[in-house]
Amino acid sequence: MKTITKIMLILTSISYISGCFGPGIADYDGQFIDGYGLSRSSANNISLYGINDINVPAKIIELGWDESYIVIKREFLDDAGNPLDTFCWYIINLNNQSLSESINDENIDATLKDIGINEIKMYAPNELRNSLY
Repeated sequence: MKTITKIMLILTSISYISGCFGPGIADYDGQFIDGYGLSRSSANNISLYGINDINVPAKIIELGWDESYIVIKREFLDDAGNPLDTFCWYIINLNNQSLSESINDENIDATLKDIGINEIKMYAPNELRNSLY
């Protein structure tokens, strides 16, 4: 009987420890449209990746798309990975698979208007979690 108890204790400990070091229950990684995906490994580490090595680093806080563009809002993080309450925007042109330079809050509306986007539905990354593939 003591042997079974020891085995159960060891298995429970291993299960608990491995759960602490693996992906979190809220983490995800998958595409939201063909060729472009979101990856979340912690609450502040949400990034976007795509075709032609396009990468927008953490922390992605909003994104939206239409047939021609993906619009991304990013919050900057400090060296420890904490949000700084400072933001910028990026636009991916799906026609030529290119990523814009960062755009500040003051210029995003004019930039969107210049490329013909009058309105685009934006999503928090967690809203897309269940529709990733």
